[in-house]
Amino acid sequence: MGLDKKDFFGKSDPFYELGKQNPDGTFTTVYRSETIEGTLSPRWRQHEINVKRLCGSQAEQPILFSCYDHDDDGSHDFIGYFITTLAQLRDRASASTTVFDLINPKKLRNKKDYVNSGQVKMAECRVEKTYSFLDYIMGGLQLNCTVAIDFTGSNGDPQTPRSLHYIGAPEGNHYQQTWQAIGQIIQDYDADKLFPAFGFGAALPPHGQVSFEFALNGNADNPLCAGVLGVMEAYKGSLLHVGLSGPTNCAPMIRHVSRLAIKLLNPELLRITTYSSS
Repeated sequence: MGLDKKDFFGKSDPFYELGKQNPDGTFTTVYRSETIEGTLSPRWRQHEINVKRLCGSQAEQPILFSCYDHDDDGSHDFIGYFITTLAQLRDRASASTTVFDLINPKKLRNKKDYVNSGQVKMAECRVEKTYSFLDYIMGGLQLNCTVAIDFTGSNGDPQTPRSLHYIGAPEGNHYQQTWQAIGQIIQDYDADKLFPAFGFGAALPPHGQVSFEFALNGNADNPLCAGVLGVMEAYKGSLLHVGLSGPTNCAPMIRHVSRLAIKLLNPELLRITTYSSS
């Protein structure tokens, strides 16, 4: 607010930059705001920035705030700057002391009565931790994985090598290879290593009725398969007994898993279900 006027025929077009301090004391720009045209009291949009990018996650590391008047030719006019830290931003926000003076060193040297080149008022500053997958795992997260395999005709005849369900591949078909790679990782984060496994888009015996939600092991009441190999065996058994059909409709499976996940969120229902999807 109250920025120095830099344009001869009009008000300034201010924007600001945030700079991260380098080991040698210089600063590298890590964020540039939008330009607010024709004002000496801009109100910039709220934005988010990773604190590691801003200050290396160090609360006391200096952060440079520099304000400029935008020029189309790229020769932006410097208005002023201040240096702060993440700790100061956080503390001032909580204390509602949020005004920073913009200082122009040239004017500071040459003008005896110089006070500032405007002020920046910080409306809000929040530091929120974003947890990584590893954080959740170290905190005891358990994954509950549900497998659903596409049995629609677009996969191709399982008797032909071009099919994604080809049953004659020594190394396993595309679905087997994919599940093997994913399952070997996921099973280490599943306490019981029991995977509910389903198929969709297949014509089921004896009448060829198309199903978009059937248990690979043939047991609708207990579709759990023991480990990665259990899913593989159930898949191979289904492939020999069902016919590829269609259309490709995975919505029933998504709704099925969603219902199970909702049950797991309710402690009253934890006792009636042992699997879900995350």
